[in-house]
Amino acid sequence: MESTGVYWVPIHTVLEDKIEIIVANAYKIKHIPGRKTDMRDSEWIAELCLNGMIEPSRIFPKDDRELRTLTRNRESLVNNVTQMKNRIHQALESSCIKISSVLSDIFGKSGRHILDGLLENKNLDEILKGINSKRVMKKEQELRDAIKNSLDPAKILLIQNFLELMKNPEKK
Repeated sequence: MESTGVYWVPIHTVLEDKIEIIVANAYKIKHIPGRKTDMRDSEWIAELCLNGMIEPSRIFPKDDRELRTLTRNRESLVNNVTQMKNRIHQALESSCIKISSVLSDIFGKSGRHILDGLLENKNLDEILKGINSKRVMKKEQELRDAIKNSLDPAKILLIQNFLELMKNPEKK
């Protein structure tokens, strides 16, 4: 069979333990140009197969395929979280709030405390009072300089939505 998109996967899954299947790379078995039909394609593939002219695609064993699916999904979720974090950074920067220039990770404990305070429209003095980290509090004046503005309602809603989208993938 021809490996077109993912259409071959269910057939391969059902038949893999029952008969020998050759999954051919579609690019490598292209035949002469002209009118293309499924019937002509299947006849062409059968002829190539009978003459031993198909180099099988590499199909990983079932356990490996499952692991690859899980790791690729995890990678996608991590990329989505990174994208949400970047959007939060962008929303803060566009509001003249440059916390990331002072804190290495605005999604750490102190950074989230500041971010949550800004989302709740708290006073900057009130927000800074609640920080327990002495290391961060050494940068109090830098933080004051970095937070020159408050968030408008639209930015608050955006950031809250991004944080909500980040929640589930971060659960272990």
